[in-house]
Amino acid sequence: MKAEMSASVKEEIMLGLQKLLALQLERSPALETLAKTGLVWMEAIGHNRCLTDEDAPRFREAFVLLAARCKSWPAPAALFEVLPDRPPPPALPEPEISPEQRAENLAFLDGLVAGLRMR
Repeated sequence: MKAEMSASVKEEIMLGLQKLLALQLERSPALETLAKTGLVWMEAIGHNRCLTDEDAPRFREAFVLLAARCKSWPAPAALFEVLPDRPPPPALPEPEISPEQRAENLAFLDGLVAGLRMR
């Protein structure tokens, strides 16, 4: 599986790290190393994952949660602990079936069940 990360997710990671740095947490990296810290975070977060534009709001939320909870600089693993799940895909609509087709299907199932009972 090829790992991919959209530009919007990368932006959210860098913005989130900047916000964490602004909090002056214990063990924060130096300001001049933040860009390289961001590259390491992106490598760790994106390893064997495909992250699209739809994931960006999840990362924004995760960094807000980290900022609210952390007293010292977190590791990328901490982000995964608070990262919200992806929303489920939309449900498929109920299949449209005519009364005649429904009756045929029920008759077919009745025949299968009758065949099982004979054995």
